[in-house]
Amino acid sequence: QKNSTPEQSPGDKKRLPDEVQHSLLTLKLLCHRETGGIIAAPELDPFYTCCGGYAYCWPRDGFFAAVALDEAGFYKEARDFYLYCLKVQETDGSWKQRYFTDGRWAPFWGHQIDQVGAVLWGYAHHFTLTGEQNFLAAVWPSVCRGVNYLLRSLSPANNLPQPSFDLWEDNYCQSTYAAAATYGGLKAAAALAKTKGEPARAALWRETAAKVKKAILIRQWEAKTRCFLRGINRRISLNEYHWYKEHGYQVWSTTDPLGLYPVYWVGQDRRIDAALAGLVFPFRALKPTDFWTNRIIQAIEKFLTNRQVGGIHRYEGDVYAGGNPWVITTLWLSIIYALRGEKEKALSLYRWVIKNANPLGLLPEQVNKQVGGPAWVIPLGWSHAMLVLAYLALGNQLRGYPLAEN
Repeated sequence: QKNSTPEQSPGDKKRLPDEVQHSLLTLKLLCHRETGGIIAAPELDPFYTCCGGYAYCWPRDGFFAAVALDEAGFYKEARDFYLYCLKVQETDGSWKQRYFTDGRWAPFWGHQIDQVGAVLWGYAHHFTLTGEQNFLAAVWPSVCRGVNYLLRSLSPANNLPQPSFDLWEDNYCQSTYAAAATYGGLKAAAALAKTKGEPARAALWRETAAKVKKAILIRQWEAKTRCFLRGINRRISLNEYHWYKEHGYQVWSTTDPLGLYPVYWVGQDRRIDAALAGLVFPFRALKPTDFWTNRIIQAIEKFLTNRQVGGIHRYEGDVYAGGNPWVITTLWLSIIYALRGEKEKALSLYRWVIKNANPLGLLPEQVNKQVGGPAWVIPLGWSHAMLVLAYLALGNQLRGYPLAEN
């Protein structure tokens, strides 16, 4: 049941457009009524013949869905998801890669630290919009555990999160997106700490967030390309090790924790990544009109735009499921444009997504790079969440961005 009715965009006072209604309905159908878990998509590959499966609860995917639901006024569904996160949180304060809707561990292949920062940001976002003191009281222990995990996970060498798999789940490194999520999570937690009357914690968490942001600007900015790196200290294969070495990159080898086999590394991953947009939205390590944001947008447009059918690819050289442009990334750029006041550019990307929905208005993960139209998973909850957020951004109706500093 919907708990509030969002305002409409200036040009439409009567009803939400069909694509937004379809997206909200899709998100609600992906929510488990009893547990609050939100699956990424209905399963299309139950025997893992082409991928690792989609009918699981990723804290990351669910976070974006919950943010969209909250912004649209569906507070109950968002609250239920965050209470689900509270229940499945690990004792060390982290979250596993993904879970079943009943809270059991699902198959996973690597830790993803960005999910910790994202959930903390989501807790604060929900509280900002609702002011629910009971909710804050319920999640506060989870906030403290999550922050303590992030603090322990920062590398003393560079104040960035230790290497983990990035949000695309195919890159083990100190990713810039993970650092952005860590910054955002710490800042959000600091705001909650101030509300809870915990000034010492609030100050420590704000100061640590500032150190992470400084490290992002110093360590993950590449002066030669004048853009942020996808990540630093990336684990690579032996073949990649030799390729990078021959092309002048800093490379080295270590051994695994048990000392059984060699592990190879490269210092910088210079591939342009659309997830750099996360520095701006939602985590706001950068403002939409910052110099650094200008460079991110220029790089994404130049290197990730599909020149044949349109849309934005995830990162340079992406080959997953055919290497197509993604709905998520295209709408991410649309949101950034809208936040900058460049509404025509934002609307053009938004319309491209609508054009590539299926006849039922469902959004895929990807769009066929040769002929357009849906490719791979459909419907993808994250795609629908981004459409809702992009629509609201176009109408200047994102009520929880940026988060209040309290």
